[in-house]
Amino acid sequence: MFWLATVLWLLTGAAAAQEPQRPFSTIVGDWNQSLDLAAQELAQPSLSEDRAAKLSQHLATIRAEAEEIQSKSAALVEPLSARAEALGPPPQEGEPPEDETIAEERRKIAEDITAYETRIKQAALALKRTDELADAIKARTRGAQIETLFKRFPLPLAPSTLAIAVPEFFAHLSTLARSPLEWWRDLTPQQREQEAFFRSVMLAALALLFGLVIRIALRRWFGRDRTIEEPTYARRLLAGICEGLASGIVPALIFGALYYYVSSEATVVGGLFADAVAAASIITIFLVLAYALPRAVLAPELPAWRLVGLSPANARTINHRVTFLASVFAVDLFFTTLSGSLVYSDPFTSVFEFVVAALEAAGVLALVQGRLWIGGQTSTTAQPGQGPEADEPAAQVPSASSFWNGVRILIAAVALAAVPAALLGHANLGAYLSESLLASGVVVGILFLLRGLCRELIGGALRSNFLQERLAVRHATRNLFKFWLRALLDIVTFGIGLFLVLVLWGVPVADMWAWTRDALQGITVGDVTISIVDILTALSIVVIALIVVRMLQRLLSERVLPQTGLDPGLRHSLSAGFGYLGLIIALALGISAVGLDLTNLALIFGALSVGIGFGLQGVVNNFVSGLILLIERPIKVGDWVVVGTNEGYVKTIRLRATELETFQRASIVIPNSEIVSTAVVNWTHKDRYGRVDVPVGVAYGSDVEQVKEILMTCLKENQDIVAWPAPRVLFRRFGDSALEFEARGFLSNIENLYTAQSDLLTAIDKAFREAGVQIPFPQRDLHVKNIDRLADAIAAHRPEPEDAATAGRPPRLRKVEGGDGED
Repeated sequence: MFWLATVLWLLTGAAAAQEPQRPFSTIVGDWNQSLDLAAQELAQPSLSEDRAAKLSQHLATIRAEAEEIQSKSAALVEPLSARAEALGPPPQEGEPPEDETIAEERRKIAEDITAYETRIKQAALALKRTDELADAIKARTRGAQIETLFKRFPLPLAPSTLAIAVPEFFAHLSTLARSPLEWWRDLTPQQREQEAFFRSVMLAALALLFGLVIRIALRRWFGRDRTIEEPTYARRLLAGICEGLASGIVPALIFGALYYYVSSEATVVGGLFADAVAAASIITIFLVLAYALPRAVLAPELPAWRLVGLSPANARTINHRVTFLASVFAVDLFFTTLSGSLVYSDPFTSVFEFVVAALEAAGVLALVQGRLWIGGQTSTTAQPGQGPEADEPAAQVPSASSFWNGVRILIAAVALAAVPAALLGHANLGAYLSESLLASGVVVGILFLLRGLCRELIGGALRSNFLQERLAVRHATRNLFKFWLRALLDIVTFGIGLFLVLVLWGVPVADMWAWTRDALQGITVGDVTISIVDILTALSIVVIALIVVRMLQRLLSERVLPQTGLDPGLRHSLSAGFGYLGLIIALALGISAVGLDLTNLALIFGALSVGIGFGLQGVVNNFVSGLILLIERPIKVGDWVVVGTNEGYVKTIRLRATELETFQRASIVIPNSEIVSTAVVNWTHKDRYGRVDVPVGVAYGSDVEQVKEILMTCLKENQDIVAWPAPRVLFRRFGDSALEFEARGFLSNIENLYTAQSDLLTAIDKAFREAGVQIPFPQRDLHVKNIDRLADAIAAHRPEPEDAATAGRPPRLRKVEGGDGED
């Protein structure tokens, strides 16, 4: 009777989904009946996975219906409440009665509001009960999964276990070997003549022919060409994918056709043989692809066509180890697939899972060794517009990255954990860890190839002549579109990969959809609801509003204001003010779209104003200055700036201060208010072009034209100086000691300023020496007055000639004339 009630309940639920026009009381009754039956079934001691899945699906149907009724009722209550407010409050006691028509309308509106609010409350109650039952089902399912994972099997290395498992393994092999004969023996003569051969042979022949045609076409049109010594990255990627598909297309189609035939209703293949053929077909397809795709990526015999920067020896080693790991995984999947047809004992399961876990762990540990992933030399001739971007080094493997080292350690830890788990008798846990890990690796590898292909397709589409010539899209605009499209692709790829990996690790799809729904609907923190949809909507509104503001600002500054005859400075101020006003409006629209209460912001700003009055002027000044720097961007990270006596590169721009790194690698922290209020020299504000000036002085009497020619030659021969704007040599002035010239040249990268100056000075000095041009030093004429008195003073202090007696004595021992002692 219980199962009959359950079937009737499910049929009632299906009818409820097909009859949306039922009375609400009937809908609520069906909800309560279904939820009561679900609660009764959950009270039973056992609940199978199929029943749990059906219960969850039906609860999701009830939840969707309740949410729909709740939202529709809430939408109807709002206009009714507005109409009730428009009628005003009812007359109080002692006041004249209102018109009967108004009173009747007021009663009708109140009844409708009460009815819809009742629906909202009933739907909320149903949602609450649905969530409680869904949580109970999840808890039961999770508990059953944990119990299955930690089920104790006999120890795999125990002699009694091996005595049962080894003979059973050979018995299963014998059963599989006899299955074709048993299937053939059970066929009728007509089936043997018509079905067993004709259809299977025809399908295999067609698959073989079709696969050969595709294989030849792929390799001829898109395969690797040994005559190309340095193919581009896009060419290597396309060739790698096509080579992988070409290598696996023939066996994949043959075994795919065989699997289709075995699984179809018209087949005569049945029993264990059919299950074995189906499993072998799937495993063979997996093995072929697992062999072909790594070879396509690694290209062990053709280093020029390799997609990753590995040495030939490492590429061959990785390819062999991937093949070994795929083979072990294929055997594991084959026997796991046949678990429904072959009855495995607990000892056999324990030994088999331990052996598989040990082999897979050994393969994983051999594959994640850091020395295998050390980057090697790959074909790297870059061509304009082709190959991997500077920010995506597709030909290099980041083996030294701490992130990738952490990933390798985590993978090795999971692989190793499967071995002791199986060794201690937890065969299901060991199988879960190893199989989930390898399946995740396969998914990540396939997504990596697809991501690379899609990125190159985006790059190729944006490099097309249609965009460059027909639509005249600028290079900077195309690069911007390419960046955002690839960023969106990375987000989508990451989301798909995360979803698939979580599914492989046993996370229910229904739970993930529930998490996604809750995240989209929003998380309530206090009185604030944070919703991803609202945030994305607000960002979209802000972006669109800013685009419209920029368009209007450009129209205002280029077409409207020039016709007014106003002063250029005033026109610029009006245009800038319009931009700031548009920014404020865009932010206000975004805040309103999120649903934030502006009164709370007013309270925050009021508290800030009080804080400013009590000593936060400097902090707020720096904070506002930081906002100005981030919005106006007079400086940005990486710029070469001079602020007062400080010069260096901008490392970080924070809300309070900006950090500069000097050429001596010292860090200088400058308050943002100082940067905003003082003059700042930014050498790299809009671009990296700049001019180098080298002053030179030559001796009077030098040939001016010869000097100018020498300086111009030095400028043109310098590799850092560009041809346009053209370099110039100026004769500046007649100096005190020299004819003063100045050599000027423009640099493509102003960061080479000091290097270019040094190279120019060296070249000029060498050229002047070869041409005999002299570089003078400052000369001064000294005029001395009263030269006669100076001569007499010098003569008076001239020392007397030394005699032989005092010639060898020190000055302090000489006899001073007129004295009686020693000096």
